[in-house]
Amino acid sequence: MALRKEKTPLKEQNIQEIAATCLYIASKIEEIYPPALEYFAKTPEESMTNEGLVNLEREIIQILQFELSVPTTNNWLNIYAADFDRFLSKMYLHSLQFRASNEQSFNMYSELFMYLDATQLIIELFEQDLRLVALGLMKWYIVNKHGLISKSKSKE
Repeated sequence: MALRKEKTPLKEQNIQEIAATCLYIASKIEEIYPPALEYFAKTPEESMTNEGLVNLEREIIQILQFELSVPTTNNWLNIYAADFDRFLSKMYLHSLQFRASNEQSFNMYSELFMYLDATQLIIELFEQDLRLVALGLMKWYIVNKHGLISKSKSKE
């Protein structure tokens, strides 16, 4: 495998640098607050600089022809549903989980995404932070469809 345009074999050090750079790219997409650049530039051999990581990031993105996925409301809703399920597990409320392998969860999950599809018709929502749109929809769904949070508290 050769990442660079010249077909030189990769050394173990190069693989570590490529792996660190790929993790850096992924963290910028996946994390709300990604770790600092310096965190990824630390390799066991201390051979990578911040500038080197940024240059390698640019090279990787060009090789991928900038075809990186951008998180959508669907992505964020999936993340929040998984987080909510973990929270419910700790509260021993397994029957209200979105992603459990049972019919009730499947129906809740499908209904939640049906509402999400309906929000895509509201042009103004495209101007908002997609994380907030997904989180707001999830809160609305939990309060209005399942009454998990009392309505008087949700108005605060």
